[in-house]
Amino acid sequence: MTDTKTFTAEDTSVPTIPTMPSSQEALDLDQLPNGYYRSKNFIGSLIAVCLMAISLYLGYVLPVNSLAAINKDLGPDPNYTLISTMFTLISGVAVLLVGRFGDIFGRRYFLIGGQSLGLIGAIVCATAKNVPTVIGGSALCGLAAAVQLTFTFVIAEVVPNKLRPAVNAGIFLTTFPFAAFGGLFAKLFIANTEKSWRWSYT
Repeated sequence: MTDTKTFTAEDTSVPTIPTMPSSQEALDLDQLPNGYYRSKNFIGSLIAVCLMAISLYLGYVLPVNSLAAINKDLGPDPNYTLISTMFTLISGVAVLLVGRFGDIFGRRYFLIGGQSLGLIGAIVCATAKNVPTVIGGSALCGLAAAVQLTFTFVIAEVVPNKLRPAVNAGIFLTTFPFAAFGGLFAKLFIANTEKSWRWSYT
């Protein structure tokens, strides 16, 4: 004899769907304590995010504009273009994981770990004796870039919605000199310093 299950009206009901907060509840989310924007925690976080964004641009723009000099110094190696390819490939794939894992486990240690990987990768590249070592260091820098790419998400957690466009614009303004003139900086390092292209990683 088989068991039969009887269904009631409650079993077939549609589950309750959460609704958006009312306008009054949404306003409460934007109410911050007095002096919040002058607090050391907020100012420190804002400076850290700006430096993270600047590191992202410098970590790509300077080395990409130094590829010929790197190959001339350490090569010739036909794979020298992988220096930039490795950076973009690794960062593009890893950013998909960093965003999700950061939501699950918290961003703090991902940010610290990412910046640490960037430092290690820069040291590896700056002290490299051959092109494959620079490619390996670029992979570490690419992992760091995946974390650095989340700077817009990070700042969104410390400012209310209505101020996010202005704050994000300010962050991008701090990166402008490095994004726009990074290639010039790289050429100046190569032409005027003893360590040449290695300064692009320091």
